[in-house]
Amino acid sequence: MVFSLTPAVNDCLVISEIFELIVDSLCPRTRKCTLAAFARTCKTLHAASIPRLWKHQDGLTQLLRLLPPDTWSEDTFPSGGNVFRITVTDPKRLDWTRFDHYAEHVQHLVWEEPRNVSLFALTAIDVSRHGKKPLLPGLRILDWLEPRATHSPFVRLFLTPTIRQLGLMASDVEPSVMTALFEHVGTVCSDIESLIILKDAQGDNTREFTGVVGHALVRFLRGLPDIKSFISEVRIPADCVAALAALPRLLEVGFYVRQKEMEILAGRASTARSSCGAPWFDALEVLALGTDQMDESLQTFLGAMPAGRLRRVVLEFRQQPDTDTVKQHLALVARAASRDALTSLQLDFDRTHALDASSPVLDVGDALRPLYAFPHLATLVIRIPALVVRARALQDIAHAWPELSILSLMSDHAHPPRRDAPCLALADLVPLARNCPQLDMLTLHVNADDSQLPDTAALARLLPEPSRSPLRVFTACDAGIGDPRKAAAVLVRLFPGLREVEYGGTTRYVGNAHVAFKRKWMAVQALLARRSDVSEQSARAVPARW
Repeated sequence: MVFSLTPAVNDCLVISEIFELIVDSLCPRTRKCTLAAFARTCKTLHAASIPRLWKHQDGLTQLLRLLPPDTWSEDTFPSGGNVFRITVTDPKRLDWTRFDHYAEHVQHLVWEEPRNVSLFALTAIDVSRHGKKPLLPGLRILDWLEPRATHSPFVRLFLTPTIRQLGLMASDVEPSVMTALFEHVGTVCSDIESLIILKDAQGDNTREFTGVVGHALVRFLRGLPDIKSFISEVRIPADCVAALAALPRLLEVGFYVRQKEMEILAGRASTARSSCGAPWFDALEVLALGTDQMDESLQTFLGAMPAGRLRRVVLEFRQQPDTDTVKQHLALVARAASRDALTSLQLDFDRTHALDASSPVLDVGDALRPLYAFPHLATLVIRIPALVVRARALQDIAHAWPELSILSLMSDHAHPPRRDAPCLALADLVPLARNCPQLDMLTLHVNADDSQLPDTAALARLLPEPSRSPLRVFTACDAGIGDPRKAAAVLVRLFPGLREVEYGGTTRYVGNAHVAFKRKWMAVQALLARRSDVSEQSARAVPARW
């Protein structure tokens, strides 16, 4: 029997919204194969499938294979993989008709140091396309993750005014190459809305833009009036941050500056605050900032932020301050944040430094007090060399932020750091189980020794009704544990939806103790998994009711 599409069905499929729903419902792993099958079915499905089939491309090889077959070849490496080569002697005579027909559909290109296109092929393409329209005229997202200096100039093949999101790899090349890259991109792509500068994975972690490269980046940023997001894994100078602060539509920024640059920025921020109408991150909603330490310079910087806009904050430092200093800075964050919109806070400190008896210890409950008035916090992450979390702090957190989804409070040094701050017990997690109905991931330093576990009667008093907490993942850091079955029973009572239990940390317990506790927490995970399997089998055995 032969089936054919009726005209009504044809009319439905050419409605892009309907076809988008169909495509989005396909399995991601087989989506391209399915789209290719659609394209071979009929003219209607061909026209609807082709744009989606070519929308995203990892590299250029698939398109280059559309060139006339007698103009190119693919050689196989002895170690595996192919390399594409242009074989014609005069690249200017290449026929780009089929290539251009499909290239117009490409909206997202990822160029990640591909070894499958030879340098000579790129040179031939550059010669052949010189003076013609861009290779991908409809490109909107370009991830140029190319660390090789020899290949960096070929980014010009893909630059087009239609690009709105750009990712660049800051490779360790000559300053003149990076300067030319910023200048060329700035000339062609003036309507960029999102810019991400990534660091070469093999490069120096202390890499920064200085001198002529920094000046070129400043000029580039000043020429992007519509940019909404800027993220840089490479350290940037104060002039770049000042240029970002003046951009009228910038909603998200992430950068790292050295301490001396932060001191310069403090002066700029102070001037902006004292000057009526001077811009200083006027539209900013997401701030991710890294520097050496919390000090007066950072306070001045944060104090200049406009009030009531921040909704997500990430602060990263090399040196851990004391509790009062953290509290003062969070008070400035609270001033700049929106009470009804602040949803995420993350504090990261370098946890590799050795501590001594005089090193500060962060009292989490006291430090967070300025933010307890923000009811919609959903993510709280604090990773620090030394911290203490008291049972009362968990109560305050649970009552202040009922919408918490992720809570992670951890350090990498021996815990507890002070005798007057005992480690949390599993019973101390009851406020989270009762008051945080959206909690999904939890990371804490706890103690699950038998002496610290509540018996059935005590747990019933603390939690009269079984919890409905949806907690899925629990990570117990530096956590001693006695009987895995008893610990699992308490966790199930607290968090009936728990699926993954992990043991983290190697600072308090080492050697045989660490191995023994890790094995017991793995036993807890096995007990939870077995319980989950039994529950699913029971659910399948119950007949459906109609």
